[in-house]
Amino acid sequence: MRCCRSRGATRAHRLSRTVSRQCNHQTPLAPALRAALTSGALSGAILDVYEQEPLPPSSPLWTTPNLILMPHCSSDDSERYMPLTLDLAFDNLRRLIAGRPLKNRVDPRRGY
Repeated sequence: MRCCRSRGATRAHRLSRTVSRQCNHQTPLAPALRAALTSGALSGAILDVYEQEPLPPSSPLWTTPNLILMPHCSSDDSERYMPLTLDLAFDNLRRLIAGRPLKNRVDPRRGY
């Protein structure tokens, strides 16, 4: 008998295989991910790397439900970067839930 955690992992694995089958190295992942999120087959996703960077303002990913788009960046401050980044991400999550403006929003017109 499997616990619910393993059933969830099995479903997630099956979903990832399904999304992977819809894509290959020549086919973008974005349409399959968007379809999985829109249909509810996938409850949410976070992306920080995109096929084209910066992500164009016309990309349908900007309006995909339950998709969080994060900037892809690196840092040479290995001790503080992750704690500061997580603090910002969780603060923005609290702001989102409370209906307050987010910090460091991406402006698609500017490309950052």
